[in-house]
Amino acid sequence: MPLNKAYEPKNIILEIGSSIAEDFAPESLIRLERNEEDFSFSNGVRLRNNNRSGIITFSLLESSLTNKILRNYLKADREFNRGTFPLIFKDRNNNVLHRVDSAWVADTHGYPESGIKSGERIWVLQAGAIEDESY
Repeated sequence: MPLNKAYEPKNIILEIGSSIAEDFAPESLIRLERNEEDFSFSNGVRLRNNNRSGIITFSLLESSLTNKILRNYLKADREFNRGTFPLIFKDRNNNVLHRVDSAWVADTHGYPESGIKSGERIWVLQAGAIEDESY
């Protein structure tokens, strides 16, 4: 089954590099989705797909300091090709649910500069590999 999860921010600790994400927009979700299915079927054969890359999306309040952290990563990526960072998703008991060794802010033509609702910013992150640690 492909990884396609959504978490309420109040139930998750999201570490972005060495910082903890704060001030999520009300009613927002942290979404994780792999880019491809875990398995495919071709000519009667089931094939495992090793592509673990994916997308993470969430919304922050415009006043969140996490916006500045993500903007700095985006700027470092655009100027110096050095804007990657690790992500760790933990539950409130500090159990690791998902780990990403290398993520970066996606260039999404309009995001993250504007949100769906006034006062919010939407962030879309690309992940080289989203590892599911929750087994």
